[in-house]
Amino acid sequence: MMACVLGGPSVVAAQDAPRGAPSGVQDPVMDALRRGRIARDAARWADAETAFRAALAAAHPGHSAATLRAEIIGEIGLAELRQKKHRDAAEHLDEALTLGGTALRPALERRFAEGQRIAEKYIGRLYLSVEPPDAEVLVDGKVIPNRGGAYNLFLDPGRHGIRARLAGYDDDQANFEVAAGLSTYQEMRLRLPSSSRPAAIPVAPRVSTHAATPVKRADASASTWRTVGIVTSAVTAAVGVAALIGQEALSGEIEEASAEIKERSGPFACRGASGDGGCTQLDDAERGRVALSWIGVTSLVASGVIAGLTVRSFLSSPEPSRQKTGIRIVPVAGPSSGLLIYGSF
Repeated sequence: MMACVLGGPSVVAAQDAPRGAPSGVQDPVMDALRRGRIARDAARWADAETAFRAALAAAHPGHSAATLRAEIIGEIGLAELRQKKHRDAAEHLDEALTLGGTALRPALERRFAEGQRIAEKYIGRLYLSVEPPDAEVLVDGKVIPNRGGAYNLFLDPGRHGIRARLAGYDDDQANFEVAAGLSTYQEMRLRLPSSSRPAAIPVAPRVSTHAATPVKRADASASTWRTVGIVTSAVTAAVGVAALIGQEALSGEIEEASAEIKERSGPFACRGASGDGGCTQLDDAERGRVALSWIGVTSLVASGVIAGLTVRSFLSSPEPSRQKTGIRIVPVAGPSSGLLIYGSF
């Protein structure tokens, strides 16, 4: 089946000649193409590859149409595929489809696309981005022709090494695995040597014309206790308010339950030693309401006491007076850099 798709019978006739072939190149190019097609039809794939390569060498880019070169390159790729040179076949078939574009005859385009699909089952594809784009790229020690920083490479399955280098930059290198039928993406960015990188602008420390005032440990301890007092007072107040809100809500529930019992069993239903019909639950709810009321009032009182002690600590330990002499000089980095001078006089 593949023989029909990739290299079916062909007759060297007018319709088999590539379109766009100039008449001036008929001798070397067309003679090599004729020999390549004869070898292809006889399934002599190595001879076909040799003949097509000779045709490509004779079809110079400056003197031959792009479609002619694309057809020759594609035939080389199909001959390589028959010899199980899958990586070379994938490269040549991809180049032929790219170079020929829509100008390729539909039959040739189908053959080349099918051949590339088969070849890519056995190799992997590497999409490589390199910055700066003029850096030299080596894959497994072999230099790759520069492609402007964007590379589409076909590699045999397995582990490979890649290196990018450019004068004035540190080399970048990486190792990666390639799997058959899959694509790998790799990005390489060369950096300037550390000695060549622009130095960061240092930010100078603040310069003061007077000695810093030492911080006393007692002041730090007092500040900590004040913070604790403020937090404790706030939490206690929150607990008190929540308890009172709960007490109010429970009071409403008790009133509703009491009204329901009186309506059902009379106004004296819960009096006496043996109350029933929800009287026990009503008594429990009443005790809960009283407890919430007590918690709310107690918490609010405690919050007020703690808040008062905290305020008193501020009043009894005033902050030491600041020194009013001297100035500070601060360098400012930004859109309008300069020096910021401030102080008290």
